[in-house]
Amino acid sequence: MNIPEVRRIGSEEWRELRRLRLEALRDTPLAFGSTYASDAALDDAAWQRWAADAAAATHQVIVVGVSGGRWVAMARGSVANDEPADAFLTAVYVTPAWRGHGLGRAVSAAVIAWARARGLARMRLHVAGWNDAARRTYESLGFVATGATEPLPHDPSVTEHEMALVL
Repeated sequence: MNIPEVRRIGSEEWRELRRLRLEALRDTPLAFGSTYASDAALDDAAWQRWAADAAAATHQVIVVGVSGGRWVAMARGSVANDEPADAFLTAVYVTPAWRGHGLGRAVSAAVIAWARARGLARMRLHVAGWNDAARRTYESLGFVATGATEPLPHDPSVTEHEMALVL
């Protein structure tokens, strides 16, 4: 396996964003706050806006791992709506063939670097209670559990645990 390039997305890469996001929602539906059906229903213009906004990296950023021209990992960072000094780490996904190679950690670390460069104070995330591998990755980056929990919006039987990192 070639070592993937880790980089921010470009505004014209909306098709790749759609492909990997839909793969993530199909592969691990209980790890994300959205569903395959809702994201698959988005029109091209919505994907184009998401990619353009993420490429501008003003209020959000998407970092991808690319191997042989194919996106194999992603992570999204966004400024929190409820606390403007905070950021959220979301949409972290690694395609199955690349799991266990540190790529989830690499794309997440790049998002953390973006938040630090913006001068944000803290980064938060939610991780499903069943997802020990993701939790361990986040702990390796310095995230700690806050004790706050909430149900996964589209499946309340799944409990999400908040973790935070002081930037």
